[in-house]
Amino acid sequence: MPLKKGCSRKTISSNIRNMVREGYSQRQAVAASLSTARRSGCRIPAPSRIGHGSPDLYASRICARLQRVYGYTHRGAVRMVNKHERMIRRMHGDGESVVDATHHLLAKRLHKRPHHR
Repeated sequence: MPLKKGCSRKTISSNIRNMVREGYSQRQAVAASLSTARRSGCRIPAPSRIGHGSPDLYASRICARLQRVYGYTHRGAVRMVNKHERMIRRMHGDGESVVDATHHLLAKRLHKRPHHR
């Protein structure tokens, strides 16, 4: 069903309700409804880009970069990201780019001293 064009709360919430009934997730329904309202001339601010998405998406991008650029296997990249999860979440909160975060992660791993018994 096509979304209704309009700026009122009633129109936007109707669009969201209809999309959720059709099986879309609530987040996707809200995004599509607000986008339609913006295109019809409403002055609704664009979504925020701070942090570049969720921390999980940020971590998966780091994982993909480790595989693509540095030749890690999927399993090795996932292990590294999981091991340094707290550091990655902090870098995400600071708004650091995926490239810089990957460099920090590799620097931390390479400067780690071996355990001696």
